Amino acid sequence: GTPFKRCPKKFMTFTTQVEPSNCGWGTKMSDFGFEPGVPFQETQIKRIEEVIGRRLPDDYVAFVKQYGGAFVGGYVDGSEDFPILAFFDASEEKGILRNLNALPDLMEDGILPFADCELGNVYVFDKENRVHYINYYGGKTTSKKIANDFGDFLRRIVVNGD
Repeated sequence: GTPFKRCPKKFMTFTTQVEPSNCGWGTKMSDFGFEPGVPFQETQIKRIEEVIGRRLPDDYVAFVKQYGGAFVGGYVDGSEDFPILAFFDASEEKGILRNLNALPDLMEDGILPFADCELGNVYVFDKENRVHYINYYGGKTTSKKIANDFGDFLRRIVVNGD
């Protein structure tokens, strides 16, 4: 891929009005690496919504229309217990629907995985679009609610500068 985009000191107050050149998000972070992905198309968003049987959260839709499957190597709340590597893209090969199909138990419960970490654990939306972290470590699956909505989740991601 391309070298990480260097962004302003602020990180996550995501708005759709901001240009990608300054990351369009805004937090309490110093310098960090961020690599935008291919933006989702409206048809891809509609297809995901058809499959899960409900609308995606507006703040998530705004994010993926601008940044797609963005790479974000960091941690939620700066905690190593909650690493995040990247958001899933909309491609057929390794996108959000492929990840959902690979986890049929989640699909049955109306849960949508939208991001992961290097260890293969996933961040998901539940039916009310709250964000949870599902950890498969050691053959024992655990789930922890991380945020009440996607915007809150984004604001809490901390990416360490090098």
